[in-house]
This record gives sequence, structure tokens and C-alpha cells, in this order.
Amino acid sequence: MATSGIDSHRDRTLRAAGPGPAALAVAGMFTLAVAMAIGRFAFTPLLPMMQADSGLSLAAGAALASANYLGYLAGSALAMAMTSATHRAIRAGLVCVTLGTLVMGFTDSLWLWFVLRFLTGLTSAWVLIFAATWMFNRLAEAGEPRWGAFVFTGIGCGIAATGLACMAMVMAGASARASWILIGVASAMATIGVWRFYRPRAGGAVPATVADRTRFGTPARRLVVAYGLAGLAYIVPATFLPLMAREALAGSGAASWLYAGFWPLAGIAAAASTLLTLRLRAPDDRQLRAALVAQAVGVAAPALSAHPLAIALSAVLVGGTFVLITLTALRVARQVEPVHATRLFAVMTTWFALGQVAGPLLAERLVAWTGGFGSALAMAGASLALAIVLTPVGVRRTA
Repeated sequence: MATSGIDSHRDRTLRAAGPGPAALAVAGMFTLAVAMAIGRFAFTPLLPMMQADSGLSLAAGAALASANYLGYLAGSALAMAMTSATHRAIRAGLVCVTLGTLVMGFTDSLWLWFVLRFLTGLTSAWVLIFAATWMFNRLAEAGEPRWGAFVFTGIGCGIAATGLACMAMVMAGASARASWILIGVASAMATIGVWRFYRPRAGGAVPATVADRTRFGTPARRLVVAYGLAGLAYIVPATFLPLMAREALAGSGAASWLYAGFWPLAGIAAAASTLLTLRLRAPDDRQLRAALVAQAVGVAAPALSAHPLAIALSAVLVGGTFVLITLTALRVARQVEPVHATRLFAVMTTWFALGQVAGPLLAERLVAWTGGFGSALAMAGASLALAIVLTPVGVRRTA
């Protein structure tokens, strides 16, 4: 009887402690899938569909992409000044991303699209910054920090799922409006599923504020600039990959929907590479540099050749590294500024967003001037080369 009482008390204690690492990781996966795969990147596979349905020009598409990235910039900057509870920011962000995605399917107004993409970008930044640090802290408290890699697989898995859904809609002859609504419904279901994980934590540690003004050291400042350059670089193929694929397949006799398969390929690569970090034992800063090098190769491939295989290689290498860069950069941030990691990540995200705002606009201008994506991809590759040089050396753990 005494033993039974002890076991019962232990069970109540475990339940009171909240969900375990596996449940937290799954909730984090779906959270980042909503914020990033839907709030940020659902537009990528839908852009060619919107062009076909409403005659959207490349310039208008680039401007819509930049509106989302401008919102992301505003959201990350606002996050640094926010003092409200973290769980409220995450929940508000998830709701706004869902509503912004759904409404895209109920209007053809270009100006309303700009507003919706801006607001969706703004709130997706809140979710990434606060949910990522929330989950990393919770997993660290549970003694399972490496589960953070599973959280970030949500971005790749979400990109693959939304990309495959769009490919199926293209094959079925469905409209872009129907696709926006379908993805919005999926976002709503995921939001409902993760809602309970973001609650005030009675007796828990107070989340680190991002509103302090402590000056960062040189390694942190270098990391901020390197991360911003990575944002400028990867966003070029991340915005226009399906368009490049459609151009590469034109006249080849391939099925008209085949171009849509290149984006889910990027998502699958993103999820697989994130899981790969669980098997890697190299220091995080070296992993970050290796990912930047691989991404540079992926960016250069379609600049050197317009063959569909070069586009596929770009999808694998860019898709397989852009989430990895975010994950490893966050880990390096926690090393170089362990006390102020949340604020540093918010600053990094702001600079990353600056790069993303400029990237599509610069790329569109270069395409207009040169008639192809080669010069835009060359600009992206040069940015990555500089980011590699600037990446700081992380803290080495001693045995």
C-alpha cells in the first residue's frame, strides 16, 4: 500500500510537471510549420498558380514576397520591445497567420494581398522567435536539448506538405484561391492542436526579456551580420525556385505540373538535414559554416546551368540548409551570448528579415535587366561567401 501511494504521488507529480520532451517537440514542429511553412513559404508554390489564375506579374509577385518579409522585419523588431507574456504572443501569432492565409483565398484585391502578406509575415516572426526559445528552454529544463532539432523539422515537413498539396491542386486543375483556403484550414487545425502547450507557467522561470539594451560582444555582432547576409542569399531561390523550374522544364515535353514537385523536394531536404544534426558531433559554428558552403553551391548551380537537374540540386542544397542555418545559428547565439540569447536571436531575425526584404526586389530588378536569374543568384552566392567569413567561432566544450 505504501509503495502504491508513492507511485501515485510520482504519477501526479509527473502530470503536474507538464508534457514530456517528445510531446513538446511535436507541438513545436507543428508550431513552426504554421509560422514558417505556411505563414512564410506557402506563397512560393502558390506564386505560379496565382500567375496562371490572375495574370500576376513577376514584379507584383516579388513585391508580395517582400511585403511578407517586410512584415517579418517589423515583427522581429517589435518582438524586441514586447513585454507581454510569451505564450500570448505565440497564440496571437498562430491565429493571425491562420486568418491571413484563409482570407487570401477570398479576395482578388492586390492591395489586400499586400496587407495580408505583411500581417502574416509580422506575426510569423513572433511565433518563430518566441516559440523557438520557449521550446528550447523547456527542452533544456527537461534535460533533452537535442530534441530542439525535431522542433525545427516542422519547417521542412510543413514545406513538403504544403508543396505536395499545391502540386496535387495543380494536377487537379484547382485554383490558387482554393489552395489558399485548403492551407488555411490546415493551419487552423494545427493551431488548435498546439494551443494547450502555450500557457502561463505557474512557478516556472520567467522568460528572458528581449527588451534589455545590453551591448553585444564582437562575436555576436559578426553573427548578426552573417545571418543577415544568409537571409539575403537564400531568399532568392526560396522565392523563385518553382518559377525557375517551370522555365527549365518549358519545351521539354514534361508534364505541366511537374515544376510544382521541386518545392516539396526542398522541404523534404530541410526536414532530413535537420534530423541529421542529431548524429553530428561537430561544433555548432563549424556546422553553420558547412551549411553556408553547401547553400552557396546550391545557389550557384542554377546560375551555371538551366538544366532541370541543376534546379533539383538547388532545391536539395538550399532546402537542406536554410533551416539548418537557422537552427545552428540559434545554437551559436546561445553560446556567444548565453544570458541574452533571446534578445540576440530577435536582433538576428531582424537582420535576416532585412536581407529577405531586399532579396526578392534586387533579384527582380536583376532579372529585368539581364533577362535571367543568373546575376541574381551570383549576388546571393557572394553574400554567402561573406557570411562564411564572418561566422564567429563558438565556445568549445572541454572534456
